[in-house]
Parts: sequence; structure tokens; C-alpha cells
Amino acid sequence: MNRNRLSTVSPQPKEIDIEERIQKLLAAPSNYEIHPNGKILIKSSGIYLKGRGNISIEVFDDEGLLVYDFDSIKECALFFCFFFGVSTRTMHRRLSKNVYFTFNGKNLRVKRAISLP
Repeated sequence: MNRNRLSTVSPQPKEIDIEERIQKLLAAPSNYEIHPNGKILIKSSGIYLKGRGNISIEVFDDEGLLVYDFDSIKECALFFCFFFGVSTRTMHRRLSKNVYFTFNGKNLRVKRAISLP
């Protein structure tokens, strides 16, 4: 048994000015980089952010005007499912390929809403 285990003294932590540390962190550049396709890169580790939960989806027309806004891919797929029978997988493909599709006589394109977690 270690007889000294309860009597060891741990060093006192240095007093840190919390306000100074907060200002230093806020002044530093962001560790996130947002790509045009909506993915978020973590610069320090060089990997893409995963597990962000629901991804917001925006649907634009030919002229770049926002037509529809959805809180998730599933919600977007359910909306278009009633008209086309579109699945969630199809919406993922349209997001990755960034192609136009016709709906109610308009050419529409789906994009991820770019936002930081």
C-alpha cells in the first residue's frame, strides 16, 4: 500500500485572469472554414465536421431567389414526396450534385444552409 497517497500535496493552480483569456480567444481566428458546398472543415485537425444533427435546406429558383426553407433533409423530402415520390436519398443526391429539377413549372435547386454549430 502507498502510505503517502493521502498526504501528497498538489501544486496550487496559477491565478488566471478569465476576462483576459476570453478576449484572447475571441480575438483569435476561427477554427472552422465553411466551404461553398455547405461542409464545415475543422482547420486544426483537417477533417470535416460530422454529426451536426439536422442540416437546414434551402430551395432556390433559377434567379437565385429563396423559394422554400426546410429544417432538415427529411422534411424537405417529405414535402416533395407528395408531388414526386422523392426519398431522402434522392434529396442527398440532389444536394451533392447541385442540379436543377422542375417543380410547378419552376427550375429549383437545393442547397445546404450554411451555419456554424
